[in-house]
Amino acid sequence: MLSYSRLDIAKYIYLVGFLGLAIGLPTSKVILSLSMMLMGLGAILEWNLIERFKAVFSNKTFLILFLFWFLHFIGLLWTDNFDYAGNDIRVKISLIILPVLIFFNPFEQQFLKTWINLFITTLIFTTIFNFLQYHGFILNKTYNDIRGLSFFGSHIRYGILVAIGAGICLSQYDQIRSKVKMVWLSIFIYFSLYTFYSQILSGALSLLTVIFIYFTWKAFNKSKRLGWTLTSAILVSISSCILFLSIPEKATFDINNLPINTKYGNPYSHNIEPTTFVNGKAVLAFVCEKELQKEWEVKSKVPYNSLDTKKQPIRFTLMRYMTSKDLTKDKEGFNQLKDEDIRNVENGMTSALEEKAGILSRVLGIRYQLHNSNDPNGHSLLQRLEYWKTAVSIIQENWLLGVGTGDVNDAFQQAYNNMRSPLKKENRLRAHNSYLTAWVSFGVLGIVLFLALIIHFLMQCMYNKNLFGIMFIAVSALTFLIEDTLETQTGASFFAIFFGLVAFQFNKKKKSLI
Repeated sequence: MLSYSRLDIAKYIYLVGFLGLAIGLPTSKVILSLSMMLMGLGAILEWNLIERFKAVFSNKTFLILFLFWFLHFIGLLWTDNFDYAGNDIRVKISLIILPVLIFFNPFEQQFLKTWINLFITTLIFTTIFNFLQYHGFILNKTYNDIRGLSFFGSHIRYGILVAIGAGICLSQYDQIRSKVKMVWLSIFIYFSLYTFYSQILSGALSLLTVIFIYFTWKAFNKSKRLGWTLTSAILVSISSCILFLSIPEKATFDINNLPINTKYGNPYSHNIEPTTFVNGKAVLAFVCEKELQKEWEVKSKVPYNSLDTKKQPIRFTLMRYMTSKDLTKDKEGFNQLKDEDIRNVENGMTSALEEKAGILSRVLGIRYQLHNSNDPNGHSLLQRLEYWKTAVSIIQENWLLGVGTGDVNDAFQQAYNNMRSPLKKENRLRAHNSYLTAWVSFGVLGIVLFLALIIHFLMQCMYNKNLFGIMFIAVSALTFLIEDTLETQTGASFFAIFFGLVAFQFNKKKKSLI
């Protein structure tokens, strides 16, 4: 008859919870919470807490994270909104609990490979499930836009997770010397294709960061000269992309020789200065709204002067969509649209490229936003620019101590009112930038500790030659620029889990497994 000691039971309860993190992170907050509870129960049953805590707080990287988290309690001293503060602390408690529980790992590195394999397997199955349900092969659901591709939660957070999965694949490919390494390369290619198809800009930028880190890592291992040459070439490419986005499109047709009337004798409207351009074609040129409205209301039940599903004026969505297909905005051009095109316009697609061009359509959409919209509402990039401008105004008035843990949202709402922001009430959100949020909340000490955490973690990864760790912190540092990653439960859990898995291996004599 088999008998198990309390220590054995504690270890295997912990193990179930530990492996549960790999499944819960891409799928469910509930599974994540249950996994944390099981890991905590296992740690308590083992009852070697004092020694475990000594090990945790001897890790300098974790200590900096703890100090940053503890600032949320200090920030209560100058906070008025304690309800908001309590919720913020509750969300961010996982920043500390998850790394601590991972550091409690009684198996050392024994099951880390199993965790990696389980996480990647979960990502593979969820990406396949996402694709099948988005296209109606299962669940029989319909979606208005590509964000429906992410069934299990935030499309932004999921896209970043897929990029992190791609980073794991590349690090495993780099470490393994057997034929299995080709399996990892194949999975990396699959994740890359999925990222391109999903049109999630944060995911694409994260994936490009992972690829950049991998190739520069390999180049520097060959020679410093090769490493710096590759780094310079990549930086030039990035600069070229930024330049491409900053230069507005110009007309590719003769603006001095435009037709006056349509084929059916109705007058054209040619608004070309200032105007918007798509593929070198002016959106507001070759427009006959008399014909366009009549034909639209024959084919669609959505009124011509109403909004599409993305709350954009449907008449302008239609004009942009037709321009992307190089069609004149009249009866003749409209009759070349298919029923599928009509549905696309109703669902807010402003370009025919959105269905076929993957992430390229998002890039072109950002370029369009930068040069052709005076109203930031409904445009993700323009809204972020408003968030950042507002955050900077708050910092200028509270640069030393910040506004406190609980007054962040209140400070933003007041600043929006003071600045007479063009943002609608429902779009008046927080900074969507973790660096600015740290400074707004806790002043100079907050931003200094936050930057110290990132820099120290990176230096430890380089010292320990942990390729994935460098990829992870680089992706995190990038996404901190465009997201309030640590302000949501999922985002905080994502950062905490991989922070713990990597930092757990610092200063260990064994080779890093992730």
